[in-house]
Amino acid sequence: MLETILTCAGVLLALYGLVGVIRSVVFYLLTSRHDGEQALLVRLRQDDAEAELRAAMEKLQMYGSKVACVIIGVDCGLDEETLRICRIISKESGNVRLCKPEELAELMKTEFTQQLQDA
Repeated sequence: MLETILTCAGVLLALYGLVGVIRSVVFYLLTSRHDGEQALLVRLRQDDAEAELRAAMEKLQMYGSKVACVIIGVDCGLDEETLRICRIISKESGNVRLCKPEELAELMKTEFTQQLQDA
């Protein structure tokens, strides 16, 4: 009985590891080879803005330089306190930009123009 349970647990762990390897391979194949020319767009809503922003930052750290160099957080109706917290996170990280929906096009244009000039 114990041997069956341990075998099932081992198979589940092996499947979990295999899924991780497949995910990494697919991610590598589908990611652009041009670092610094991508942005991760995050919609910041009232209920989970800080969590969304921190999750986006963790994704950048997890995948390293293979993904977006800049996180653009779009303020979709945040109150002042939540917006203040997001601004603090933005200042601490250095790669997070906050904007209103109507400012998004201009921010992306300036952000990518600046990255192209730096390259």
